Amino acid sequence: MKLIILLLTFSFSYSQKLSKKIILKDFYQIESVVFISDIDFSFSDKNFLKSLEPSLEELIDGEKFLFNNYYEFESKVNKHFKLKDEVPKKYKKPKRVVKKFKKHRRQYFGYINKNGDHILRIHLLKPHKKHEYDDESWKEYMFFSSSTQFYLINLTQRKFIYKVVGLDENGNPEELNTY
Repeated sequence: MKLIILLLTFSFSYSQKLSKKIILKDFYQIESVVFISDIDFSFSDKNFLKSLEPSLEELIDGEKFLFNNYYEFESKVNKHFKLKDEVPKKYKKPKRVVKKFKKHRRQYFGYINKNGDHILRIHLLKPHKKHEYDDESWKEYMFFSSSTQFYLINLTQRKFIYKVVGLDENGNPEELNTY
């Protein structure tokens, strides 16, 4: 497995490194970043304990998990929202998912929840001829746009964490509270 890791330092008044450049050649062909600074994920996970810089092994495990389980995840979300379009069956094959995401930039974020589980958040930034993130701010900040897909993976329990309205963390329908 070929691996390229370059250190990227941003100039801020306090000169803190925010991320590292990374390319995992077996999974994708474009520069991506691993965030190493403290990010408070309590806004998205009530069980957030502390930030974590994901290790190389965790990044590889997360990518493999995504590719092997992508079809199941997307199918469950589509079913929940009663979408007419089905996830193409070709995405049951991990190699097809690798191909689908080969040119997407990645942002990796890690944290530990209150149970001690390691959580990996992968942002996939869709490629465009004219990138909305050409200014390279995507290397410094959590990036969201209509073309960003993100996946939360509990690496410890080897499962996706669903952050979809109407589904609980495990992807099961939530009971609605009525007042």
